[in-house]
Amino acid sequence: MKNNEIYLRRNRKILVEKISSINGDSTEILVAAANGQTDARYVAAFLQNAQSLGFTFSALAVSAFLEIPKDDFIKLADETIAVLKKMKKAHVKYSPMYPNFPEQVANASDATLYINAMIHYLGAALGKRIIPFYEENERAELFDFANLETISLGNIDEFNSIPKKLLASPVAISPSDRDDVLWFFQNSKDAVQSIVPDVVPNKENFALLVNLVKELGQDELISFLEERITVTTDILRVAVALNDGDVTLAVSSRFGKISRPVRRAMLKSLNGMTNVVEDMLRHKEEWKRLGEHLHPGEYKTRFPETFSAFEVLRKDLPFITSTSAVERAILNRSFTAALGLLSARPGDFARRLDHLLRLNYGDSAMSDSLVKQFAKVASKVSSNVLWQLRTHMVYRQELVDGTNVRIVTPKGNLTKMITLDEKLAPIDMSYVKRIIEICDEALRENYATKSALGKVYVDKNLDGFAIPQSLRNASRALKEVGRGSRIPADVNFPQGNFADSTIRLFTWWHESDTRTDLDLSVVFFDDAFKLKDSISYRNLRNNYSVHSGDFTSAPQGASEFVDVNVQKAREAGARYALVSVLSFTRQPFYELKECFAGVMLRQGEPQRGKVFDARTVQMTFDLTGESSVAVPLVFDLETGEMIWADASLNSTPYAANNVENNMFSLNSLAKAIVGLRTPNLYDLFVANVEARGQLVATEEEADTILGLANGYPNVSNEDILSEYL
Repeated sequence: MKNNEIYLRRNRKILVEKISSINGDSTEILVAAANGQTDARYVAAFLQNAQSLGFTFSALAVSAFLEIPKDDFIKLADETIAVLKKMKKAHVKYSPMYPNFPEQVANASDATLYINAMIHYLGAALGKRIIPFYEENERAELFDFANLETISLGNIDEFNSIPKKLLASPVAISPSDRDDVLWFFQNSKDAVQSIVPDVVPNKENFALLVNLVKELGQDELISFLEERITVTTDILRVAVALNDGDVTLAVSSRFGKISRPVRRAMLKSLNGMTNVVEDMLRHKEEWKRLGEHLHPGEYKTRFPETFSAFEVLRKDLPFITSTSAVERAILNRSFTAALGLLSARPGDFARRLDHLLRLNYGDSAMSDSLVKQFAKVASKVSSNVLWQLRTHMVYRQELVDGTNVRIVTPKGNLTKMITLDEKLAPIDMSYVKRIIEICDEALRENYATKSALGKVYVDKNLDGFAIPQSLRNASRALKEVGRGSRIPADVNFPQGNFADSTIRLFTWWHESDTRTDLDLSVVFFDDAFKLKDSISYRNLRNNYSVHSGDFTSAPQGASEFVDVNVQKAREAGARYALVSVLSFTRQPFYELKECFAGVMLRQGEPQRGKVFDARTVQMTFDLTGESSVAVPLVFDLETGEMIWADASLNSTPYAANNVENNMFSLNSLAKAIVGLRTPNLYDLFVANVEARGQLVATEEEADTILGLANGYPNVSNEDILSEYL
């Protein structure tokens, strides 16, 4: 069933084995399939169970269910419901401290809430779990809930293409993507030939692949290395991967014993590469330690260039890298020399272009030369970097005017995010416009080499969704989108009336061997990001928000909820609601047996229906990171959007890990998330169509529709990254 778990989660499609080819009109198919092997009553019951979770199935899928043997269908149905429950986080029991939440907390006296909390905290101090007991009252039925999300019938060829598309991504894939690739690799008869694309452009993905290939045996690994390694840092990543280290190279890794044949293959590959020493110096200490295991001296006659490179590192011999040469040229204002050096490294040129233009502000001749030279090499810059440069230029004036903050996220890691309050120095707007044009021209040139698209309709509403460019730390979510995406919070509701809704946030966790206290909190800011209020274990309610009560342990699982009345929050002057989950006891999330959070949107009276109803769940996300502060999203209560952050923070080290003591960091992060300007899917798809297709004005004219399905892009992340980026 793992195959359908992957297919359902990633593509909202299902594989049904042992069916004949199904073609034709869906109405005819259903009539014909009614004479199949599975009684329609079983299928109807299955559909009702799926609907209770917020899902339905296409006519083709239902036809397939009716055609297969009853026993096969029952097994498929049971397994599918289990997967859908886990996707919507309906596979666990939710028992808030106050079972008649939210009214029970809103109407309780301050004394009652205080006494209950103190008894619970005293119990935690004594190693006991003491919670108040209340009968759960009957609730009126919940009538208003989200539209059902349709699951379609898939096909085996599309399913089997998933790992190849992921490995063809130009950006580092997410942890859940890596898990899926691993499953395909372990369950493929001919993994390298069937899964590995001709080119694996991202080096972290390449290192992951090496780690998988090594399990096939030494000969296969050596052959793979000799055929695939192209740059120096590949060798380092491979060595790190072989020792189960961090292939991002963000932290140091230990190296163990490497067999002689593999060492020889690595040294041989290094001997034929260019810029070996320069590339080694970027990770000097790691290379020096690796050299102790590769023993280049044993092969100094056979691979002299490799031996010489390691000697430079080992003996700290003088060596001028192109990066230091560029820095020296810029420092000496020798811009012609810097321009010559950067032209040989187009990616670095793109990243430094804004800085160089600022340094030459007012020198039109030099600025002209910079832009003209960049135009000559722009097509050699990766599409990912071109989109980053283009977006920076489109929104650059915000940084000059000070209407937005400057954000630096090393390797896309928001844990290490830096916000710079100072304004960005101006450059002539004619250069800004020209650079945008150059990026557009280079992107079209790159995309023109891909296969033709035909007539394509692109939905303008895709402009709120970010290109998923930074996935290496991405959490597994119900809907995986790029950081910075602005998702209409009420898009799945028939009436689309977010202003009259209640946002219901939830978290659930199951501790491991030690007591773990997680806290669900919401911080409210006004339009200028001034603090309005916060809801947490220290403040269970205000005029527009209610907390379900604070649990300090979860030996069998624990849950917390927060309700936010959108209209009342806006009336109180709250514009942004930042959602956070904090580990008060400071265990990182990955140490827990299970931990996740999510968002429901409720309409009408919040007391209607059960506290948790899977039909109203809009988003869920696993919390598995190394931090103890997670910020999954920020709500813009005015525009009715969820801004996807998937961020984490380092907690305040010398104070209680709660929302109050992390307020400065949370405030900075809120500004950064709201102000994040990212390349969007609409522009990406339009650029592709302009280069290799025909853009049409209506869906009826189109061969392909690139738009929204159930409020989210109808194109999977693996297709976006492999086919469009």
